[in-house]
Amino acid sequence: MALAAALPNHPQKERATLFTVIGVSALSTLAMIVYPMIAHGLSLMLACINSTGWIAPAVQGGVNEFSRWCLVISISALGMKTRLKELAAVGIKPILLMVGETVFLVVLVLLLLHWGS
Repeated sequence: MALAAALPNHPQKERATLFTVIGVSALSTLAMIVYPMIAHGLSLMLACINSTGWIAPAVQGGVNEFSRWCLVISISALGMKTRLKELAAVGIKPILLMVGETVFLVVLVLLLLHWGS
């Protein structure tokens, strides 16, 4: 919509903007439906292949290590975009809620680990 406001007027501008909005909305909705199915199918397929024993332990270890590094990099990227000043600007209530939820989850996991063993 912002792009349409910046473009010069022409007879088909409204129609082109409407087509773009509908097209992008439809494609993004399709992506939200299809991508999880693809990811689920791919992970299921990889788990089945891994269960057959066809993949060497060295390859499994390398892929696991690569996966861990991808997770570390993604968490680091989130941390780099986080500004403590902006976090403090939201107020004390959301911060207390976040801390409370974290403490609750820690206690819950510890209790489940204690009762499970």
